Amino acid sequence: MAKAAPDGFTLAVSHAIPFGFAPGVLPSIPYDPVADFTHLGLLAEAPTVTVVLGRSPYRGMREMLEAAKSRPVRYGSSGVGSAEHIMGAVVQRASGATQLDHIPYRGTTPALQDLMAGQIEALNAPITTLVPQLRDGSLRLLAVSSEARVAAFPDAPTLAELGMPQATHTQWIGISAPRNLPAPIAERIIAAIPGAAAQPMVRQRLAEFASTPRDPAPLGAEFTRFVAGFRDHWVAMARAEGIVVG
Repeated sequence: MAKAAPDGFTLAVSHAIPFGFAPGVLPSIPYDPVADFTHLGLLAEAPTVTVVLGRSPYRGMREMLEAAKSRPVRYGSSGVGSAEHIMGAVVQRASGATQLDHIPYRGTTPALQDLMAGQIEALNAPITTLVPQLRDGSLRLLAVSSEARVAAFPDAPTLAELGMPQATHTQWIGISAPRNLPAPIAERIIAAIPGAAAQPMVRQRLAEFASTPRDPAPLGAEFTRFVAGFRDHWVAMARAEGIVVG
């Protein structure tokens, strides 16, 4: 995408992982998340969440973290260096839960399978992948990483409410283009983003996955600043935790 022609016909659905988390955990990446793109607008956000089985003895996040100060509590993620792993490391340090042990998997699906089988006690994952299990009660939601609580699951506190604001983030998605996109083309696309995100069908589909459009959405230069700030924060977090892939 970074090498594509800036003609307005090639656009990317930009995402928090390659534009924010990857620069912090990979030794090098073949693109600059800010300088190599024309960032146009943020479309929607969804938090990373911590879940346990519905039958788990842990009724809340504080209870689980307190337990992890004196005995091992294993949580799964989609892999070393994933957003879920970095969040877990930040939470472990901030809470003093020294025995909160990370178990990496090759994706969320095998981690979820092991959680359901009782092989691990908790799972960090994007909420979008867990909505059916949360709604049928087979999983219990302990905390969300977003700034505000999730409307579909209002009883789950944010990590900031639990005293860990540095772990606040969403796995956002946006629209971006190659760098040097001509201003008239960029302005036309930017102007269309709010209307597209406001369509009832889009809102309904996002709600089905516990995702929300930001209102008002950062557009153009504001979205570029958002991407840069997000990247800088999570690069610092990953390096502080010593998480490197490869």
